[in-house]
Amino acid sequence: MDPYAGGYPQDPNPSPWGGPPPPPLLAAPGLAARLGPRTRRRPDLRINVTLAGTGAVLALVGALEVTGGFYAHGGNGRRFFGALLFAVIAGVGYWFAIIRRIGGVATAGAVGAAFGVPVCLAFLTLDPAKALSSGYPFNVDLVFLLSIAVWLVTYLLVPGLRGRALFLGAAAFGLFGYVSLKATDLRSVSSVVSPVFGGVGFHPDTSTITALGLTFGLAYYAIAAMLDARGRSGAAVALVVAAFDATVGGVIAGASDMGQSGTGALLIFLGLVLTCYGSRFGRRFTAWVWAFGFAFGCGLVIEDAFGSDSYLGNGIWLLVVGAVVVVAADLLGRAFREAPEVGPGPGEAPVREGAPAG
Repeated sequence: MDPYAGGYPQDPNPSPWGGPPPPPLLAAPGLAARLGPRTRRRPDLRINVTLAGTGAVLALVGALEVTGGFYAHGGNGRRFFGALLFAVIAGVGYWFAIIRRIGGVATAGAVGAAFGVPVCLAFLTLDPAKALSSGYPFNVDLVFLLSIAVWLVTYLLVPGLRGRALFLGAAAFGLFGYVSLKATDLRSVSSVVSPVFGGVGFHPDTSTITALGLTFGLAYYAIAAMLDARGRSGAAVALVVAAFDATVGGVIAGASDMGQSGTGALLIFLGLVLTCYGSRFGRRFTAWVWAFGFAFGCGLVIEDAFGSDSYLGNGIWLLVVGAVVVVAADLLGRAFREAPEVGPGPGEAPVREGAPAG
């Protein structure tokens, strides 16, 4: 029996840009069928799932504090205690998720399984002396690459955890994080605190971070859009979360190099494209947060053009641009024949534009 019969409460009136979106794949063969209903739609909100997942996060933070404190007050051999504890947490998490499949306990198990693996590997390879040569106190290649492999295998194959967006999202985050760390070539931890001792300080390669953030972010958004178009919104949500993190990180990292107008222009472009994507597929957070990004970008460009002291010029141009955006939005909605944002309830007549409020 499908544990998510009825699905996630999606927008009943999606925007039919270029025709209505394809219907969900009800009997997709092969991999899609094996991954189950979690890829087709986001699970419904449940009290036990939400609170159990939060409790699992609290338990992980507590375990990290205990093992970190134990390690800090002893020799390097104490790292094995941390590795063992998080290996047990991951193993128990897998066990609970496999035997329970759904519900709060299974969700808590999934959280423990997902985050227990990389922390276990980090403790296993922990050696502060490595930071002086490689820049990191643990084996970055082993921690990231093995964790990504475990997450993907879990997402694709492990019963009870197959199709859970948490593991696909973790793999997407992990891949972006790994490439970013390798590309920016961070050196020793002492470089971060060297200004205290009169050193040169830590200067990350912001241009590389910007390029990677935008590349990964837009690529993840593109893959999510393809999954949404195929009726796999449950799988797409994992990539949307990772895409937002990478894209925003890229914009923030490049803000100083691009300047105020350049950052504003980038936000205008990203805001337009991603607001259209979010609106097209009923992704409310994506649509609204990037709509705000578009508005913020317009404000940055206008303020840079007139200066922060010119309240008259800034105010007038914001009024003009805002009015143009309102008119353009209305024309776009008519051109794409968007359905009303509020559908009729049972026994109610369809809502029509211009009709008096009832």
